[in-house]
Amino acid sequence: MIHALKTWTLPLLLVCVLLGSGAMGVEHLSPSKDTLVPLTGYPLYVENLTVGSPISDHGSHYGIKATVDDDGDIASPLFVSHDFFLNTAHYAAFTSMARQLDQSHFLVRDEDSGIVFLGPAEQRTIEFTPFGWTEEASDRGIQARAWAHTLSEDAFLFHVRITSTWQNTARLAPVLTFHKDRDGADESLKVLPLNVSYTVEWIPLENMAVMGIEKEGTLARAVRTDFAMRTVEVTDNGETLTLEGIPVEIAPGGSRDFYWVLSAELSPDEAYGLASAGFASVGGDPSGAWARAEADWSGFLDGLPVPHADVQAMTRLHRMAAIGLRMNRYAPRNRMTAFCSVPAKAHFNVFWGWDTAFQAMGQAHWDTALAKENLLTLFSGPHGRPYLEMGDELTPTYGEELTQPPVQGWALWDVFIKDGSGDADWLAEMYARSADYMRWWEQERDSDGNGLFEYALSLETGWDDSPRFHAGMGSTSINLKAVDNINPLDLNCWMFLYYRSLARMASTLGSGDEAHEWNARADSLASLIETVLYDEESGTYFDDERNVSEYHSFNRVLTPAMFFPFFAGVSANAQRARNILERYLLEPGVFGGSEQQGTYPVPTVAFSDSAYDHTGDGFYWQGQIWLLTTYAAVTALYRYGYEQEAAELRDRTLQMMIAAEPGGIFENYDAVGGEVGFGLSGRLLSRPGEPSAFLFGWSCTFVMELLSDRYQAERFLMPGETDFGGYVREVRNLLTGETFYTAGENEANPPRSDVASEAGQELFTAAEAITVRLTDPYGTAGSDAVTVRFATIEDAKVYAVDADGERRRVSLIEDGSGTAWEALVSGSDGAPDHYLVEAGESETDEGEGDDYACGCNQASAPGDSMDWALLLLLLIACLSARAIGRLPR
Repeated sequence: MIHALKTWTLPLLLVCVLLGSGAMGVEHLSPSKDTLVPLTGYPLYVENLTVGSPISDHGSHYGIKATVDDDGDIASPLFVSHDFFLNTAHYAAFTSMARQLDQSHFLVRDEDSGIVFLGPAEQRTIEFTPFGWTEEASDRGIQARAWAHTLSEDAFLFHVRITSTWQNTARLAPVLTFHKDRDGADESLKVLPLNVSYTVEWIPLENMAVMGIEKEGTLARAVRTDFAMRTVEVTDNGETLTLEGIPVEIAPGGSRDFYWVLSAELSPDEAYGLASAGFASVGGDPSGAWARAEADWSGFLDGLPVPHADVQAMTRLHRMAAIGLRMNRYAPRNRMTAFCSVPAKAHFNVFWGWDTAFQAMGQAHWDTALAKENLLTLFSGPHGRPYLEMGDELTPTYGEELTQPPVQGWALWDVFIKDGSGDADWLAEMYARSADYMRWWEQERDSDGNGLFEYALSLETGWDDSPRFHAGMGSTSINLKAVDNINPLDLNCWMFLYYRSLARMASTLGSGDEAHEWNARADSLASLIETVLYDEESGTYFDDERNVSEYHSFNRVLTPAMFFPFFAGVSANAQRARNILERYLLEPGVFGGSEQQGTYPVPTVAFSDSAYDHTGDGFYWQGQIWLLTTYAAVTALYRYGYEQEAAELRDRTLQMMIAAEPGGIFENYDAVGGEVGFGLSGRLLSRPGEPSAFLFGWSCTFVMELLSDRYQAERFLMPGETDFGGYVREVRNLLTGETFYTAGENEANPPRSDVASEAGQELFTAAEAITVRLTDPYGTAGSDAVTVRFATIEDAKVYAVDADGERRRVSLIEDGSGTAWEALVSGSDGAPDHYLVEAGESETDEGEGDDYACGCNQASAPGDSMDWALLLLLLIACLSARAIGRLPR
């Protein structure tokens, strides 16, 4: 057990200088609104106005962004204006070294007059693509265009085209300059600024300069140019490196292309090799390299699953989410044998226990192999379990005692379903390691033996400065309190989900007895959550605490943790679900937000709670909106029957994100005003002012999950319900836990099901006739046919009913488990309008080909059980005829 801070906390204390949270109304920065350079395209990879996540494709450990604001003191001769051409920020993104390194820009010097052009330019514009950017500039008759993108892992290509409109031949020398970042901002979490002092080795025969930055480990970069260099010079006390080429002639109206490859590695030899290989791959055709990158990315984006959205802005948001997840990949290094992902390169540049698992869920939308690699890597450290943080050496940053929320079970089963290949080897390995991980929790994190689990340190919770763990309001986002006296609500719900996932894994792997045991543990934990963590006085769930005298009490701060028992499907109490979801989540002044008041759901501390940090706009987990807790709230609503409310929360959240900044997806958002939220700062500070992390990993994941309606995968059938709808795989009876309905039980992308009692009867008590309509409005269903099953309805007849009311008897799957059949999705060949399930014995059986007018089509049809008025007339006629002796006895 961990009951006190240990030696691994010392590095953390260095970044925990406590400062006030700033004055109310701290400015929220936005790249599209605060840039000094006109920007188009997306995402907006810009220095300082976004934090972290540079252009860094192919799993690179280095990255670049465009600089669109001024750098340094305008009165200084070293001042660099935002209008300097190809003004670029450079980032190291190794797990051992993650920070902004320096900046660079490109200009040309007139050989005859010595006049410098493009530094600054008269005009500069930038257009971003998913994989890089192009920019244009003009300056006194010189036109410039540039392309910048990742060429290959840790190699970047810069291409410049200079056009002269002078009447005379221009003699221009290309000049590439690297210099210290002078703006004082820092996108990393490094405590101290980088002390830049360049060293350089020039290799003239190869137009190669290998440079390093002193006092920063062994990082080396190599620049190989297609133009011959005549001088390589370090000036300004080592803070500026200038590479100047031999002048070239450009005729009036003519152009000249220049390009160079920049590489980065932790040793000069490796950097040299990368730059040489990258330069060779260009083959003298930088435009062709750009075209290849463009084609690669077009194929990637076009191959993404279609989002469930009819608005262009939503499609763009969906694409941005996939872009962020692709850019945050980290290629294998050191002890790694597979890819993994960081939440935001150069900012959060290690593998976190829960961030990486969440990112795998998003990556599985488009690359399940990558998703499985991420999860394998998480379990590849000492003792094979996830840790709080881990670098590419696969050793825990803060020791083996610390972990993070056990979300991996949820992620593992999700990725397995999305994969669809039935990869038993991967599942078996993940099952074995997960089982060990759960045993570790059971042995190490139940200090009072009451069956509920605890964290050791608030840093493990992932909720950082949440008042749930007694962080001081607005003081800092880092909280180092020991919390092994708290039974956190969300932690125990994650454990419940892990047990359920292990049961599913065991069952899939053929271990029925083990599946039963995991389910029994889940049921036992659910009972404790329902009794120990529910506060009768407040009518909701809270964390349970015990003091030094072992006296237990609730920490009654209102946070979205109270919705986790519904997100996880722990509670079988329908009235409790209605009370909490309606009283707290859907109440505008608590968590629901109000359009009239400009507040948005779901703050991480309720608007009405005194712990909501109004001074710092909810900083950090003290009221800002995080996509994880919002996704949990959306899922909770849907799972317990609030379908429309869940859809509205989904839409309002996504619309808020687009309005806050259409050029990016961020770590969190301000619940008052809906702007980009505040994030962690370097320079010893953690207070409002710096925008939250850009293209943040799990935000990207939950955007993709929401836009594919994955929150609808599982649902409870609630008492009194007569219908339900959604992209649901499984519906279970809330009170009994029995499976009621499944559609493509293991389908990653099931069609939409709309199920209703034909006569408005309660489905809960098995309605006599049920209609089932399967549709695929966005073309995302995995197949045209799925197995539909009513697990608790026996001896039913199923009919395929066409739009005109004609019905045909459907053959059932006879496997001894309810009523099941292979159902066609509407729009596919031979698919009916809907299916009709008639439960129990029927007085009539029309048989194959008989017509039937169901309750959803009121038009009369021939042979509709017989016209009763006609039958009555015939009966009267027969009796009359018999009475007068016309019919034989």
